[in-house]
Amino acid sequence: MSFFLNLVAGNFHILFILCGFAYFLVSQKDTPASVEKKYYWWMFACSIVLLIVVPLELWTARDMSRYNLRVLFSVIAYWVRPAAIMFLVFSCTPRSKKRILIALPEIFNVICMSAAFFGDYAFYYDHVTYKFIRLPLGYAPHIAAGIYVVWLIAIMIREVTKGFKLESGILFICVFFSTVGLLYTMFTGYEFVSFSIATSGFFHYMFIRATKHY
Repeated sequence: MSFFLNLVAGNFHILFILCGFAYFLVSQKDTPASVEKKYYWWMFACSIVLLIVVPLELWTARDMSRYNLRVLFSVIAYWVRPAAIMFLVFSCTPRSKKRILIALPEIFNVICMSAAFFGDYAFYYDHVTYKFIRLPLGYAPHIAAGIYVVWLIAIMIREVTKGFKLESGILFICVFFSTVGLLYTMFTGYEFVSFSIATSGFFHYMFIRATKHY
C-alpha cells in the first residue's frame, strides 16, 4: 500500500496529464481517419510502464538478494524509453510506409539490452558495491533514443519547408520535452522520460484534434 501511495504522490503531475490524455483519447469519436490512435495509446502505455518499473527498480536496489529482479526492471525501462519516442515518431508519420525502418533502432535496442539476461554484456551491478556498471552494449538505449530525436527534428524541418509553421512549433515542443527528459534521466538517474512523453503525446494529439493536420 505504501508503494502505491508513494507512486501516486511522487508522480501526481504525470498521472494528472495521463488522465487527461486518456480522457481525450477515449472521448473523441470524430478523430480524422488518417490519425492512428494506437500510437498515442502506446505512448500512454509506455509512460505507465515507466511509472511502475522505475520505482520497482529503486526498490530492488536496496537489497542485493533482488539482483535478478533489478536486472529485469532495468531492462524493461531501457526497452520502453526509446520505444515511447518511437511511437511519437510513428504518430508524426501516420501515412509512412517505412515503419519497419523506423522500428529498427528500437529492435536493435531490445536485442542489445536483452543480452543482460544472459550475462554481463550490456550492464551489470557490482557484486560488492551493487553499483550500476554500463558496458558498450548498454549504450543502445541512448543511441536509439538519439536517432528518434534526430528523426523528429527532421520531421520538424520538413514541416517548416512545407509552410506548416504551427505543426513545426508543436514538434519543437515534442523534441524539447523528449530531449530534456532523456538527458535529465541519463545524467541524474531520476525518471523524467515518462513525463516528457506524456506531455509530448498530449500536446501532439490535441494539435491533431484541433487542426486535423494529417
